[in-house]
Parts: sequence; C-alpha cells; structure tokens
Amino acid sequence: MPDNERDIIMNRDAELAAESETGLRFLVIEDMAELAGLMVECLRARDFKAEVASTGEAALRLLSSRAFDVALVDIDLPDTTGFEVVAHATAAGCLGHTRIVFCTGSRSEEHRQRAARFPGSRFLWKPFSFSELMKCVSEITADQV
Repeated sequence: MPDNERDIIMNRDAELAAESETGLRFLVIEDMAELAGLMVECLRARDFKAEVASTGEAALRLLSSRAFDVALVDIDLPDTTGFEVVAHATAAGCLGHTRIVFCTGSRSEEHRQRAARFPGSRFLWKPFSFSELMKCVSEITADQV
C-alpha cells in the first residue's frame, strides 16, 4: 500500500476514534417539534450527535436499535408518558448506559418525585436554558467523557 493511502487510512481511523471518544449521542424524546428542533440544533452546535423521537413508540424503536449516551425525555407524550418509555426500555434491556433527563412544563411535584424513582436520572422544568441542560448533562455523564 502506498504511503499516502496508509496516511489517509490512519488519519480517518484517528478521526473516528476521536469522534467516538468525545461525541455523546443524544435521543431527544419530545413531541413539540419546534422545541425538539431547538434542542437538537443546540446539541449539534456542541458537536454532539442527536436524534428525535416524537412519540413513546418511536423512542422505544430507536432505543432498541442503537445506543445513546443521554435521553432527554419529555414526560407528557401523545401516546404515553416518558416514565413509561423509560420503564419499558429498562425492562427490555434497551437502555444500557443511557443516562436519563426527564423534562416537563408541568409544575406537578408528583412528576419530580416519580422521576427521582429512576436511579441516576435528572429532572428539568421547562422552560430551561441550554446552559442548565449542559450542566445537567455534564453531571450525569462525568464518567463517560
């Protein structure tokens, strides 16, 4: 193999290795398209990978087909609750090392208490700032980055 081809392959391999070390993968489970789009845009601006599921069913499909580092989970989805999505994914063994951040605009204390029942999860009230989200993500992914 000529030296220049070997260099190209080595550079590509180094880039892929660096990407896998630093690029957290997010699943944004949010039924409000505009909010989901803003979240994805902000995450991608930070060089994170992000996908969106707007229903619990879509979220479960994605969680069962690929690994995510963080799932940002809206509690009130059109077809179920975010709690049910996480419970089903956990029971099916789909979460692996995925960290959970529950989000809701509802000011129900019950929601916050239910979120606390999921070990290692975090909770954010909507609306939240991107810096609040990133602080939360930094806290729960400290051992992954």
